[in-house]
Amino acid sequence: MATNLSTTNHALVGMPTRQASLVQPKPVLRGWLIVPTIFVGMVSLIVGTMTLCRLTVVTVMVEPPPQYLPGNPIPTFPENIHCLPSRFDIEVPCNIDYDGKRIVMNFSTSKREIVHTTVWNHGYRVGDMILAWGTPSGYYQSGKLVYVYWGTRTVFVYGKGLHPSSFVQTIEYLAEPIRSVRWRGFTNRSSRT
Repeated sequence: MATNLSTTNHALVGMPTRQASLVQPKPVLRGWLIVPTIFVGMVSLIVGTMTLCRLTVVTVMVEPPPQYLPGNPIPTFPENIHCLPSRFDIEVPCNIDYDGKRIVMNFSTSKREIVHTTVWNHGYRVGDMILAWGTPSGYYQSGKLVYVYWGTRTVFVYGKGLHPSSFVQTIEYLAEPIRSVRWRGFTNRSSRT
């Protein structure tokens, strides 16, 4: 009985027993810490995503030299130009490699000047073009074919829908602007009725 009395005496005196030390008190503020932790985590995620988006590299626009643009006379050709014979000799297409991009210039034999220049794209997107040239003046769409116009500059896009991330197939420079439907921006409306 003496051992039982000493055990109860320890409990009465406030000395922790072996069973009492295994019981942990319930934290009162634990539920209140979850909400601020989630909030701080979400804010950090949003700020991090926005920072990453702003750090993306904007493609530098490489425009052909002015002597290769429409309205200019036929330039003195470098060695890396290849002109294709035309059956009608109305417009003669010539290919040239400039700064790693293929440029096709169409020459009017009657005007003796460049009337159309096409640059084959290597990674530009419609959003890059809007950042470089501003708001488009118009567009034309037929099925998956889309032309977006900036006065005498045009980009050709092929694909389902038109978005800032749509890849540009070609960049075209014209002698005169083409009449088109006024630019309405990007829409998410379906063409189905």
